[in-house]
Amino acid sequence: MNSGTIEECTTLLRLLQEERGLCHVYREDKALAEAADLLAEWLSQLAEHSDRLRVVLIGEFNAGKSTVVNALLGKEVAFVDPFEATMCVAVYKPDSEEYAILKRGGTNQRLSLPEFVNLCSARSLADVELAEIHVQFAGEYLLYDTPGLSSLNERHEYWAEWAVKAADVLLWIIDPNDILSAKEGAFLIAAKRSGIPIRLILSKSDTLTSHEISEVGKEVESRLGYSETDLMVVSALTHTPSSPDPGIDALITELGLLAEESSATKAAAHAAKTIEVVTECVRIIDSLLERNGSECEWLSAERDLIEKQAQAVMSGLLSDFEHRFRTALRKHLQRHLFRQLGTRVAENPGDLVENLIANFRTGEEQRLISEFVKSVHEEAKAMWNRHFAEREAELRRQIEALMEQGLEDPITKEFLADQLRATRARQVAVVRAFDSQSTDDRLKQMQLAVLGGGAVAAIAAASMVPLLVGAVIAFGLGLGRTPRRADQSANSPSVEDVKREAEIEERFSAVLAEAAKDRISDPLVEFLNGIKAVALEEISMNRYGRGPDEIEQTRTVLLELRGRLTDGGALPVRT
Repeated sequence: MNSGTIEECTTLLRLLQEERGLCHVYREDKALAEAADLLAEWLSQLAEHSDRLRVVLIGEFNAGKSTVVNALLGKEVAFVDPFEATMCVAVYKPDSEEYAILKRGGTNQRLSLPEFVNLCSARSLADVELAEIHVQFAGEYLLYDTPGLSSLNERHEYWAEWAVKAADVLLWIIDPNDILSAKEGAFLIAAKRSGIPIRLILSKSDTLTSHEISEVGKEVESRLGYSETDLMVVSALTHTPSSPDPGIDALITELGLLAEESSATKAAAHAAKTIEVVTECVRIIDSLLERNGSECEWLSAERDLIEKQAQAVMSGLLSDFEHRFRTALRKHLQRHLFRQLGTRVAENPGDLVENLIANFRTGEEQRLISEFVKSVHEEAKAMWNRHFAEREAELRRQIEALMEQGLEDPITKEFLADQLRATRARQVAVVRAFDSQSTDDRLKQMQLAVLGGGAVAAIAAASMVPLLVGAVIAFGLGLGRTPRRADQSANSPSVEDVKREAEIEERFSAVLAEAAKDRISDPLVEFLNGIKAVALEEISMNRYGRGPDEIEQTRTVLLELRGRLTDGGALPVRT
């Protein structure tokens, strides 16, 4: 495995383990958590440099693995028992000094070789994670003895799988009394697919006839695709220096040759492990991406919903403001325009209109906007709460209707109940968002923004002066010329006069109200955007323990990491 690939895999592992990373996702998924733990062990093994060949013995418990280890070492070191003897992975390293190091709970305990053998006999290795035994033997390789595959202890299988991933060569020990259980066969097929060199070892041959050995070879061939000649037959129990077993001698010779070719052998094994580890990383990433995709879909839907609610509040606030504005403008026109038209319209209607606009904007309009800005926080909050109340009432009506009709529809009922809970959660988040915002700061920001837009509004109003002048002239010329009914006093406006007043009110409102709304719209949008962001953050944190930005950034990181791991086309690319 090259350093670049190790770096990518380590990045994934760090993301999984960081408190603000992806730990909340994988820790709640047992399979994903175990995969992450296994990935950590693989990376530890792959990053560790060793010139010696790693030879891993694997197989069912009581298959004879430890007996084979003793035969290869030429001495009784590995504990042999008719029950489960190997309780953890034991690594035998050639060394001039003989001792053992037991790794458990983050600590290392050094023992003499006799002390280690005594502990094995006393079955005192249950909490040991890894045993490293230094022993004098002729081989230039490391021997890994593993717990049995069909152990009742799940951790035994975990460590067996861990050892396989660390292997340069696998010695698969086959028990003739229990040839290839379903679990063993599946494990062996998976190991074969990984590309790690495998040697099949039939143990306990001293208990078999030649015919029985042949039958085992045929079964291995039919079930796994190996030929009978691939099967090495050994009798480790009867192997002694004075009476060596031919099978054990052949295996020692084979391992010696492999050790001499260690560089090429390790390169092939590491290439296979690279694919294996990267594939596992991609599987983890895909699992996380699937979860993250659901999170992103939920987040998008929640954001759209809050956005629609904010738009409804915005529309309501502007509509309310416009109503107040038009009412104030109507009174202003009654006081300052309609009384002057009969005498001043012929003099200079342009000045009249400009003065009217200026007086209104510096007087009534400023008062209206100031009052609106002061009340917008509470009014927006009240409008949003009314929306939630209406939504909750509608959901309750639907639930009550189901109950009244006696319809047993648990799916629909649960869906409506979920919607009701979600509505309440959103309301709590929105109310807290309003309460968490500094009202004084918001008002100051909005007032500054509105006042800053005054020049733009003035230009917009001034551009409409010619149109308003025309309306004023037409209104002034027609004022009082419409015949009155017999029962109308001379001072009462005619029906046509009332219509003209309404028309000019509409003309002025169209200009000034829109200009005023333009002044408050942008600051109002900014204010509501702040509420939306805080509310969505709280809703997301309550549901997933992370905010929207972190959820979306997670997807970006995972896709980028997956792309780097699959660069070159060796593995599938995901979009």
